[in-house]
Amino acid sequence: MEVEYAACLQAWFQLEASKKFQDNVKGFMDPRSYPQEISALVRSKAQRRIVVDGENFGARLCNWWNSSQPDVWKRAGSWKRIRLDDAEEFDRLLEDDDPKWMSFQVPGRKGFYLVIAGLSWWWSAIHENETELGRWKLMVEDVTFMMQVIERINIGA
Repeated sequence: MEVEYAACLQAWFQLEASKKFQDNVKGFMDPRSYPQEISALVRSKAQRRIVVDGENFGARLCNWWNSSQPDVWKRAGSWKRIRLDDAEEFDRLLEDDDPKWMSFQVPGRKGFYLVIAGLSWWWSAIHENETELGRWKLMVEDVTFMMQVIERINIGA
């Protein structure tokens, strides 16, 4: 697997540790918008690997992820340049009080686990396709950064 994914897993572990590895019955984002493979994982209540059609699944996973973003992230456009240690930047971003921020606070198997699993399945289907792998890496970077932001918010709360 790619180095970027290892960093993503590390960020996920740190975020889950900050929530004391709780599990939550409330779902991450709007369950009606989950890609069908993610819905199958949630419904199965079992941790299992699902084989996906790489390009189609990747597009649906990206659409799900992008549509779930708090509006302030979408408006910022250049949010990836925000420094994780810049408290003023975080205050400015969180002024919006977008309820989508709360969906990113969900720990456990209905939280970022769903995104992490989806990224793993997507990689398994496309790891030899350079074009798709580039899209996958962009989403991994995005997810990693969002988890680092949420952990930073939790520490400051």
